[in-house]
Amino acid sequence: MIKHIVMWQLLPEALGKSRNENALQAKALLEGLKGKVPEIIDLEIGINVPDLPENNHLVLVLTVADMAALQRYQDHPEHKKAAAFIGQIRASRAAVDFVTGA
Repeated sequence: MIKHIVMWQLLPEALGKSRNENALQAKALLEGLKGKVPEIIDLEIGINVPDLPENNHLVLVLTVADMAALQRYQDHPEHKKAAAFIGQIRASRAAVDFVTGA
């Protein structure tokens, strides 16, 4: 199995909304991928508490079967919609993919 972890720092304001409003919308979009993207085994999204400037603001923890499944997830049109939104509200992105449960 592959764990795909992505963390974002969000802009203080984007698209006319606050960081928190955008974080909540991004969380809803990502959670909405469950049931739409068949490769998802498990998906968890968190919003950082407390809102410290040095911390990332949003995190995705995704489990898929293998690297091919991760690629299909990333190519899925619903994922691309969520990624496009997050691309407009993020200041930075960090990610790691690793094998688990081997």
